[in-house]
Amino acid sequence: MNGLRAGTAVADYRAFEDCDFIWIATPEDKLAGTIDELARRVSLEQKMIVLCDVMKDSLRLRALRIAGARVASLNCLPECDERIFAAEGNPAVLCELRRLLRMDGRKLIELRPGSKRLYLSGVYLGMYALLPLISAAVENFRATGFSRIEAVSAVHTLGTHALRAYVRAGDRAFKNTAADSLRAAILAQPGSVLLSRRQRQALSEWCRLTIHLPRPPASGRTAPLRVRSLG
Repeated sequence: MNGLRAGTAVADYRAFEDCDFIWIATPEDKLAGTIDELARRVSLEQKMIVLCDVMKDSLRLRALRIAGARVASLNCLPECDERIFAAEGNPAVLCELRRLLRMDGRKLIELRPGSKRLYLSGVYLGMYALLPLISAAVENFRATGFSRIEAVSAVHTLGTHALRAYVRAGDRAFKNTAADSLRAAILAQPGSVLLSRRQRQALSEWCRLTIHLPRPPASGRTAPLRVRSLG
C-alpha cells in the first residue's frame, strides 16, 4: 500500500473474493505464506494472479494451481527504467499483461515455459558475474602504474569494444587471433594474473554452476564449467 501509493487497505483476504485479477508483490521469504493464506480464504477458480518480481516461476506455485487460479510471474528487467518486462505462465494472463503494459508503451517479453531460471541466470551473469572480472582487470592495470581513473577508463573502453564485437559476430568473436596470443602469453607466465581472494572466490562460485547447453552433447548431459587457476 505505502510503496504503491495507491489502492485501499483491507483487513481480510476475503476482500479479494470479487477481484478477477490479483497482483501479489511481497518479499520472497513471505511469498509461500501469503499464497497459502490467500488460497485458504478466497475461491481462486479461474482468477488471474500475477506474482511481481519473484524468483519462482508459475509452475512451482502448487497451492495456486490446485486452487484453479491462472498464474503468471512478472519481472522487470534491471536497469531498463521499467520499460522492459519478462513474464511466464498462463497464456490468458500473459495476454492481459501485454495489453496493460502496451497502454504505457512498455514491452513484454514472454519466456518459454520452464525457462525462468535461465532468464535469472542471464540477469546475474550480465549484471553481477562480470564484476569480479572488471575489478580484476582494473587492479591488474593499477598494479602496473595506472591511476584508478586511467584503469577504469581502459577497462570501460575494452569492455565496450568486446560487447560491440559480440553484437557484430556472436560467438565468432571468441575466435580471435590476438586474444589467443595474449591468453597463451599469460598462461605461459605463472603469477601473471592478479586476483584478490574475494575475486577468486566470486569467480569460482559462479563458474561451478551447471551450464545449460543449447545443443546437448551425445551423453545428453549438461557440462560443468571448471575454473582454471592462474598463478
